[in-house]
Amino acid sequence: TMRFGIEFNRRKIGSQTNFNAVPIYNISTTANLNTPSLNPSLFPGGISASDRAIADSLRYLLGGVVGGGTVQANFVNPATGPVIGAPSLQNYQYDTYGLYFTDQWRVTPNLTLNLGLRYDYFTPLENTNQVLLEPDLRGAETFEQIRARLLDPNGQYVIAGTNTGNPGQLFKADKNNFGPVLGFAYTPTFGGILGSILGKEKQTVIRGGFRIGYINDEYVKSSDNAGGGNDGLNQTISALNPNDGTVSLNSRFSTLPGFVLPPFQGSTISFAQGNANNGAFFNTVFGINPKLQVQQNMEYNFGIQREIGFNTAIEIRYVGGHSNSLVRGFDFNQVDINSNGFLQDFINAQNNCRIQGATVANPNPNDPLLSCTNAANIGLPGQVNLPVFNQLPFGTFLNNSTVVNEIRQGRPGQLALIYLTNGLDGFLDANGNFVGVPFRANPNAGPVDLLDNAGRYRYNALQMEIRRRFSQGLSFQANYTFQKILGDILTDGQNRFDPFLDNAQPGLEYARTNYDRTHTVNINANYELPFGKGKRFINQGGFVDKLFGGFQVTSIINIGSGPPISIRDTSGTLNRTGRSARQPANSSLSLDEIQDLIGIFHQNGRIYFIDPSVIAPNGSATGGNVRGTPTGAFAGQVFFAPQAGQTGNLPRSFLNGPMYFNWDAGIIKNITFTERVRLQLRAEAFNVLNNVNFFLPSGPSALNVGEDSNIFNIRSATFGQIPASNNYGPRIMQFALRFEF
Repeated sequence: TMRFGIEFNRRKIGSQTNFNAVPIYNISTTANLNTPSLNPSLFPGGISASDRAIADSLRYLLGGVVGGGTVQANFVNPATGPVIGAPSLQNYQYDTYGLYFTDQWRVTPNLTLNLGLRYDYFTPLENTNQVLLEPDLRGAETFEQIRARLLDPNGQYVIAGTNTGNPGQLFKADKNNFGPVLGFAYTPTFGGILGSILGKEKQTVIRGGFRIGYINDEYVKSSDNAGGGNDGLNQTISALNPNDGTVSLNSRFSTLPGFVLPPFQGSTISFAQGNANNGAFFNTVFGINPKLQVQQNMEYNFGIQREIGFNTAIEIRYVGGHSNSLVRGFDFNQVDINSNGFLQDFINAQNNCRIQGATVANPNPNDPLLSCTNAANIGLPGQVNLPVFNQLPFGTFLNNSTVVNEIRQGRPGQLALIYLTNGLDGFLDANGNFVGVPFRANPNAGPVDLLDNAGRYRYNALQMEIRRRFSQGLSFQANYTFQKILGDILTDGQNRFDPFLDNAQPGLEYARTNYDRTHTVNINANYELPFGKGKRFINQGGFVDKLFGGFQVTSIINIGSGPPISIRDTSGTLNRTGRSARQPANSSLSLDEIQDLIGIFHQNGRIYFIDPSVIAPNGSATGGNVRGTPTGAFAGQVFFAPQAGQTGNLPRSFLNGPMYFNWDAGIIKNITFTERVRLQLRAEAFNVLNNVNFFLPSGPSALNVGEDSNIFNIRSATFGQIPASNNYGPRIMQFALRFEF
């Protein structure tokens, strides 16, 4: 049997934001130099500071004193440029074409083949009103050439579509998406002992299949996130004081100043200008590989189905899948603490700090590093000079409390970021040479990101199922899945942005994904009780049937492993903290020993998902210890922070969160009056056993589970704790009356 078909879809997407399209004026405060606080001499009897602050606020409010104002000038298109009061519009369009052919071929009476071929074509995503920027990648064909262009400090942004040569087109066409499909079903005939096990004629079916598919995996959102990361076309215009030209006003609502749009400088912006406009010296450069492809997935399965009688069949199958072309964004411009010698200087600064900390009054008895107030070489015995720190052209600030704290905590990556975002790392001289400490490959940008087909996943599962067709009042189905999903993109966020902890060690990312569940069991059943007319017992009609007949019971049971979690230290010991959310911690225990610690524990009115004996008195797993070995502060410590320049020795996602178990059940009573009239009574219970199913906290909202949670952050003061409110619903019972006619 041959079949073929074609499909076509056109998608148009419009996103509109009106924030600050209408001017926003702010009531002034005493922070505005043009509207100072009331003079105390105006209050002969005196006035307290709090009452004076209230009087100032009332004066500004009741007098209508305006201290500042802004309005958004959004970019409309390349011909018009930014327009004051225009809404922010982003319009996208793409088409999809599909063509398929299938043939079912019965080769022999007991062997059937299913053969097919599908072709999918996604037109390139197009930003039709051309309001996005992209890094200029013209002429860059290979991955290395693209990286070089993105990391070139002399690079520039251009209007999206420049790289492809088609206005608004974010990447080029991917036209080779051919997906073959192959499946078979074979019904063997067995005899003798083998037949009694595997089934005789037509009792066993062996099935298998393979297909290649092309998936729309956040085709729009990932590209929109990339294009939206390149700021520079939209402008926020501030109202200016006509007297001094500053943004600090002293105006009234009756005479509000207007807004003046600066002349449009064109849609080509250098990386240097974009970084200067950023204000924090950390502007984003986000490119899309012009050869970005639609994600290709390979899927395969093999299974045996056996009829065992009683209208019941069992099935065992293997299901697998993999892809090497997942879409992911990552950051080329990783904070560099190695090639510039900063890491070794940082370790020396820690030693200087520990020596100095021992000289202060009442130093920390467990580690004088924690008492340090100055990491510079101040001439104490054992201290050394810090030549890399001394290359910082605007000062080292080694006695600054923020800098000293990062040194005490062993976070060179985060300290480098502090220098960067405050403009203290260095500058480009007139000849384009960098003066200072080169913490980043492109000094004219912060994150330098690329969206590419750079991710992979592997799925392998054993699936078993038993099911009974509805017969003699009973039907049921039960299935079990044992699976493992590995990948280097562990989340399923829409933006598909998953930066590496360390670009030099991409293999660190390969682990169980957030959505992996090792074991899953699902059971459902429906049973009509054998009472009433036409049934085995009390087979009578009339009032007896209405009283005893028509009963039905149902059940649904779900059992599942918890989501994968890690024991982590999210500090910037290797990279900056913002790139260290999945950094594992160190431990002196084996993985099996750690597994033995996991479970639900109740102690001191709190709920823990780990044995509280490994938690320090301050609630963390470290007790404040920054060393790699226990100190007197917490002798029972088994989890440790990675040392400067290192990542932890524990694998990612090797633990499972709390198991989930739920049983829903119901009883139904049907009372039939006529062929078309029936009354149904229902009593249903959800979570029949009132079982407490915990999920793990994730930040203030505590809504996410598993690896997105912060439950096993070793430096957290709530290490291992599950808030009592973090559980799924308790038992719920409901009753219903339904009249059908």
